[in-house]
Amino acid sequence: MKKIIVIITLCLAYSVNAQVAMSRYIQVKDGQREQFIKNAAMKTKIFNSIAGQTKFYTFNITTGPRTGEILRVRVEDSVQLMDNSNQKELDYWVKNVQKHHTSSNSILWGLNKEATYLPNNDSKKMSRVIEYNIKSNSLEDFWRFRTRVAKAAKESGANVHMWVWDCVSGCDGNTVWVSFGHDNYKEFWEDDFQKYNERLVEWSRPTYDFMMRADLSTKL
Repeated sequence: MKKIIVIITLCLAYSVNAQVAMSRYIQVKDGQREQFIKNAAMKTKIFNSIAGQTKFYTFNITTGPRTGEILRVRVEDSVQLMDNSNQKELDYWVKNVQKHHTSSNSILWGLNKEATYLPNNDSKKMSRVIEYNIKSNSLEDFWRFRTRVAKAAKESGANVHMWVWDCVSGCDGNTVWVSFGHDNYKEFWEDDFQKYNERLVEWSRPTYDFMMRADLSTKL
């Protein structure tokens, strides 16, 4: 039913007005990582650094089978905004960045707000993600459980940042990412998280982590 992946983070009844994200994995070519980072950082500074510009978030994959790859995520407040594009921005990437990498596995995600819990607007440097692949006849039970998890986190007062993303397109089956944000490994095991975790059996499986690259991401 489930497996864990590295990352970086829809509703049961998907809404076109829900926050959405488009993710892809980037494989930097051998010997070209420094140039890729330099050019991608400049592209981010020019086209993705101020309000009104396209929002991108970039993560180093630090554990699991994709270790060493990069996760690049575009986030929009509605699926309609995915139609918007800046040709100069696209041309800049193609000319200066694309030659240094290949990419794979583009996936469109939608945020399930009822199952998501964010106690504040603090940005987090690390993401620990669990991937669920859900049987079609178990979707109702799964989403009931996830909304209860969010409620338990809120009632516990834990400083836990939890995003729940439902795959809209690009997945094999009913796939969901549950992403937990934290600043470092020490914070992840602080007492407030343990207070939340006592209510759940959430970590009885392997996990993988992402580390955000601020120089390649829109400022949160």
